[in-house]
Amino acid sequence: MHPGDSAYWGEFDWERACAAGMKEVGLPFSGEYDFAATEMYWPVNHMVAPANQSVKCIECHTRDGGRLANLTDFYMPGRDRSPWIDRAGLGALLLALVGVLAHGVARIVISGRRKQGGSYEA
Repeated sequence: MHPGDSAYWGEFDWERACAAGMKEVGLPFSGEYDFAATEMYWPVNHMVAPANQSVKCIECHTRDGGRLANLTDFYMPGRDRSPWIDRAGLGALLLALVGVLAHGVARIVISGRRKQGGSYEA
């Protein structure tokens, strides 16, 4: 994708990209285009192969020449470093841990009150 080849991601011109695409497949282009509402769902495995066919995480998520070392313009955990993103991630992890622990303690306290016949209402 280079400027001048009509690729959308090279020039960000929808009409020119549509015209080039229709020409490529040998169909006329009316000069009109529109967009359809779509939804996309991404699985939590970020679309890698099943475990018995996949590479280890460290092959991509590493700073030392991993498979995705040449890809730029995005943050990849394990490969890239950003003090703000790292702190935000650590903060989210700590908040989740505190939330889980607080929830567990509350359940234990409430369960103990129920067993003693007490009320757990505030």
